[in-house]
Amino acid sequence: MSDKSQSILENISVASGVVVLLPKDPPFQAVAGGLAIYLALKNAGKNVDIACKTSMVVDVNRLVGVDQVKTKLSGRNLVISFDYVKDAIEKVSYNVEMGKFNLVIQPKEGHKPLSADKVVYSYSGAGEDVVILVGTTAEEEAAEIFESKEDANRQLFSLVAGEDKSLIGEVTALTNQLGLKL
Repeated sequence: MSDKSQSILENISVASGVVVLLPKDPPFQAVAGGLAIYLALKNAGKNVDIACKTSMVVDVNRLVGVDQVKTKLSGRNLVISFDYVKDAIEKVSYNVEMGKFNLVIQPKEGHKPLSADKVVYSYSGAGEDVVILVGTTAEEEAAEIFESKEDANRQLFSLVAGEDKSLIGEVTALTNQLGLKL
C-alpha cells in the first residue's frame, strides 16, 4: 500500500465526515471516479458528501448517484439566529416533548419576547475531516466550495491521473487498497 493510500485510510477511519470534491466543470472521468469513491464510502457506512462548484451537465446524467452531487456544502449544525438586545435574555433551555425538540428562550423582566418572524435558520460547520479532490490538485477548489473556514483542519488528498494510471485506474487502486466495494 502506498504512503498516500495509507494516509488516506488512516484519516478516513477516524474522520467524522468525508467530502469527495470534483473540479469546476469536471470531465466525465472525474465525475465517474468521484461517484465511485462516494458510493463506496457510503456503502461502507461512512458519513460522506460529494460536491462540485458547478452543476452537473447532461453528459453525466446516466451515472448512478449523480443526483447526490451538491453545488455547496452548507453544514450540518443547525444555527438559529435572531436580533439580540444586550442583557434581554434571562435563560435558555431545551426540552423534548412528544418527539419534538423545543428550544426555550426566556426574556428578562421588562424586555419584549423574541419575535418569531425575525428568527433565521441556517447551517454551519460542514463537519468533514477529509476532503478527497478527484481530478484536480487545486486546493482553491476546496476553499471555494466550503461556505465557512470553521473546519480549516481538514486533510486534503488529490487523486489525479498518474504516469502509469488513468484517473479511473487511480480511483480503482485506491478503493481496492482501502478495502472498499464498488
